[in-house]
Amino acid sequence: MSNTDNKLNIADAWKEIDNIQINISNVWKDIDTGYINVGDSWEEFWSGYTAGDRGVFFSRLAVANMEYLTISTLGNTSDFGDLITQHNNLTTAGTSNGTNGRGIIPNGTDQSGYTNNIEYITISTLDSATDFGDMYASDRGWSGTSNRTNERGVFTGRDWTTQITYITINSPGNSLDFGDQTVRTDWPGFISNHTNERGVYFGGYRDDGGAETNVMEYITINSTGNALDFGNLIRDLWKIIGTSNGTNERGVMGGGGMNGSTTNRPELSYITINSKGNATSFGNLIEGGMNGGAVDNATNERAVFHCGQYNPTGSQWVNVDWTEYITINSTGNATEFGDFTVAAGDAGACSDA
Repeated sequence: MSNTDNKLNIADAWKEIDNIQINISNVWKDIDTGYINVGDSWEEFWSGYTAGDRGVFFSRLAVANMEYLTISTLGNTSDFGDLITQHNNLTTAGTSNGTNGRGIIPNGTDQSGYTNNIEYITISTLDSATDFGDMYASDRGWSGTSNRTNERGVFTGRDWTTQITYITINSPGNSLDFGDQTVRTDWPGFISNHTNERGVYFGGYRDDGGAETNVMEYITINSTGNALDFGNLIRDLWKIIGTSNGTNERGVMGGGGMNGSTTNRPELSYITINSKGNATSFGNLIEGGMNGGAVDNATNERAVFHCGQYNPTGSQWVNVDWTEYITINSTGNATEFGDFTVAAGDAGACSDA
């Protein structure tokens, strides 16, 4: 009885269903999966979810809501659910176990200060977040990546430390010590080549030098230990956003701040993750920005960026309500993708690819 093609028969003609909504208190809500009772058995007749193609953005400047999009389809975001805690400072923070479908949201800051709670979502299901465990320390600045279906998530960039910490994504619990950075940096970007087991973090703010950095370092995700030198970014940046096409080995970095955030940059650059070296120019974002996140559909080669804020005058931050996309395996400028329902910054993100 399952209608796996998402079609409805009207007057003996099968019509494709793009989406289904229900009105609750005069608010239209997307239905992620629809069921019908046939002979006392509930059968699925509609699914708006395609595995490996959903991106979720969360916690944008003290807004507890999460929003999602379909990476392969241009359009605006829709409501996903709510976080347990209303966070700030989740820039570049999220990760996932890929097609296994769990997204991880690490700690940031709430209304009372630093937090240490980790939350998780099931990416295929529109719902609110659930408690996962505690981060290694209460702080902000963590950036995350993972080896996807191999189930390890790794985080670094906490304020004023060199710590790298890890979790097992499919097993709720507290994070554990992984190793240390070589160069102490806060708020870096962090990407990986997924199950090929290399993670690369880049940029950030050097507490020991009081300025942004162009340093890139790498780890082997499935083996604890300290980071090693990878190469350099094209310029010194912090709160820079990153993504990758997974096992196809290209990582792309974009946006970021300079001069203590008074200047933000539009450049995109790329690296080959399994080959140490410096970043190379890729193109430009629509507008320079920082404090955001990115999602990708891995080897299907699309990434969607959200630069949470930009600073057009050098003195006034403007919250961003748009998303933009690139084709990862082809250099060039970003193109408009769609809009958020609310303009806000400091967005973390994850996808199920």
